[in-house]
Amino acid sequence: MPALLEKTLRVRVADTRCVVDQLGALPHGLSDVLDLRRIGMAGQSAGGFTAAQSMYEDRRIRVGIDLGGTLEFNQEPNGTNLSPVARHGLDRPFLLMGREGSDNAGTEPSWAAFWSHSTGWRRDLTLRGSRHQTYTDLAVVMPQTGLGHTSFFDRWLRGHDDHLLDGPSPRLPDVSFVE
Repeated sequence: MPALLEKTLRVRVADTRCVVDQLGALPHGLSDVLDLRRIGMAGQSAGGFTAAQSMYEDRRIRVGIDLGGTLEFNQEPNGTNLSPVARHGLDRPFLLMGREGSDNAGTEPSWAAFWSHSTGWRRDLTLRGSRHQTYTDLAVVMPQTGLGHTSFFDRWLRGHDDHLLDGPSPRLPDVSFVE
């Protein structure tokens, strides 16, 4: 199973790089409205893993979010099969959002490794009452948390910091700051 997961991740990262390559080749008009210096990527579960590994391999992706995705190729408690991004971390802004009771840098081995090796801005958040599938309905979940394309992407891609990610906020009573 770890070999299959590693192969799947390699394909997803290659697909991501292909998409980023093609963004500048869009027909005139579409490519003019894109700012390819401000690319962010978010994903849930394996998509979050893909976002992290894609950032590690492609510096054009400036910021990313992992919504509950492990950063290793197996689920062994000893974390012996860590991905390159977990082993080396990132030097750019990254947000980890886990489920309540697990999936944080204190309990998930691959997140702990990623956290200790990352030098860029990072946050590890947990949404109260969340489960692994909570983050699959982004249209409902992200506006409720006030994160995602709003505070996180605005801060790092548009230079508009509302300071919502600086620490716990009464505006977001169901979000706890793990790190």
